[in-house]
Amino acid sequence: MDSWYSFPVAFDEIKTIIVDLIGKVKRSSKIAFIFNGKKINILSLYKIAMK
Repeated sequence: MDSWYSFPVAFDEIKTIIVDLIGKVKRSSKIAFIFNGKKINILSLYKIAMK
């Protein structure tokens, strides 16, 4: 990828070939992650990380 912004789907696909990645996820309420068993958006994840 030639962009710092990445999507979770891309990370999942690339991790299947066992390559570590560094990237930034664009702030969007449309992208969701599973964190501690709960589905949350990136804005909530950023808030948790800043604590």
